[in-house]
Amino acid sequence: MSVRREIRVAVGTLFAFQLAGAFTGIALLTRMSPAIERILAENEYSIRAAEDMLSVLARPSFDEEGKSEFSGALERAKNNVTEDEERPLLNAIETDMKLVFDGRPEASTRKRLVESIQRLAEINRKSMRKQDDEAQRLGFAGAWAAVAVGLLAFLAFVFFSRRLDAQVVEPIDEIRDAVVAATNGDVFRRCVPRGTHEPREISRGLNALLDRSATED
Repeated sequence: MSVRREIRVAVGTLFAFQLAGAFTGIALLTRMSPAIERILAENEYSIRAAEDMLSVLARPSFDEEGKSEFSGALERAKNNVTEDEERPLLNAIETDMKLVFDGRPEASTRKRLVESIQRLAEINRKSMRKQDDEAQRLGFAGAWAAVAVGLLAFLAFVFFSRRLDAQVVEPIDEIRDAVVAATNGDVFRRCVPRGTHEPREISRGLNALLDRSATED
């Protein structure tokens, strides 16, 4: 392998590791954003609907306006189901709502309705916490992925640094030492051809010149 190619491979590999780290971070962050947006757009919507229903039930008496507000909030919750646990609760809320608004409800019925709505809100809060944990997990995974890529880049740097030393720097030092020795009158000093193509060719050429010079002397 030539010196030029050796350097290009080393630099190209390190650059590839850096790009891999950057794109890994971008990919994970891109996945986090929709997850967080989904938390706000879906679960919070159902929680607000539950709060609206509870605010109606908190009134001392129920009228048609209250019933309409409660029904509207219930409909919003039914159109925004995100967890399977919500469906039986919504059905129970709808059943108890009719008892509460269409007659003289028993205290136990009203209590059960309130508890169902609170349970509905809690399910959505639990889902939000779950999604939040998932977003944190993605962030944690992204951080460790960046660390892993950085470590690989460091190991690649160490590997190619040593390789360049062995293939380029040390052979050049060998040639320099041979030239210095010959300049100082050492007629027996020769180079050991090693390294990439160029240093080996230079070493062989220098050895040939030194042999020729020794023969002429």
